[in-house]
Amino acid sequence: AVPRNLVAKVPDGVDLADAALVTLGSIAITALRATQCRFGETIVLYGMGLLGLLAGQIGTAAGFRVIGLDIADTQLDMARRMGLEHLFNPSRDDVTAKVKELTDGYGADAVILGVKADSSEPLNHSFDLCRQRGVVVAQGLFGLEVDRRRFYANQISLVPAIGYGLG
Repeated sequence: AVPRNLVAKVPDGVDLADAALVTLGSIAITALRATQCRFGETIVLYGMGLLGLLAGQIGTAAGFRVIGLDIADTQLDMARRMGLEHLFNPSRDDVTAKVKELTDGYGADAVILGVKADSSEPLNHSFDLCRQRGVVVAQGLFGLEVDRRRFYANQISLVPAIGYGLG
């Protein structure tokens, strides 16, 4: 038997498959909120796994300009099928130039870094993608060796996104 404190009642009329995404959706929303972005601002989703795909859909619905990055073309194809428009592969595309082009040369207002990598390069690359005083939200698992020059160049704020917020 499952302990009572681990069970949540699904409201009448809500499909169990839809209810199963509630926690994952709240994790994506927590990361989006941590960016402190407003309508019309640009968010780069660095990693288009399940959380990135959810954040892309939620962010687009919330009025953000969303740019998705992933090294797996299958993830980018899935994001495209879900309606995301600006999608790039950092192992093939000059992502920094693409982000600058889409933001009139300024850079993104925020990057949600949702990758799994041993390297610190995705983190440091996120700093390059931001405008001055942009925000990088650390959601994934990646190296934390910060390139001070890249971090300080645009006075970036680095914010951890822990789980799904305050409840």
